[in-house]
Amino acid sequence: MEGNFNLTALFNDVSMYSQKLKTLKAEMNNITDRTTRLKRRAIRLQQQQQQKALSMEQQRAEQAEREKHLIAKPVWVSQNDTT
Repeated sequence: MEGNFNLTALFNDVSMYSQKLKTLKAEMNNITDRTTRLKRRAIRLQQQQQQKALSMEQQRAEQAEREKHLIAKPVWVSQNDTT
C-alpha cells in the first residue's frame, strides 16, 4: 500500500507546528515592540545629551564673556576709544 498515511499523526503534527508558528510570531511581535521602544528611548536620550552639551557650551561662553568684561583695561586704551 503506497498511500498508507496515518492521518491522525499528520494532523497532530500540523497542529503542533501551527502552534509553534503562532508562538514564534507572538515572540517576534514582542521583540519588534521592544526594539521600537528602545530606539525611541535612545533617540530621546541622545537629544537630552545634545541639549545638555549645548546648554553647557552656552554657559561656558557666557562665563567667558563675563570674565572678558571683568578684565581691567589700561587707561590709554579707553581714551583712544572715545576720541
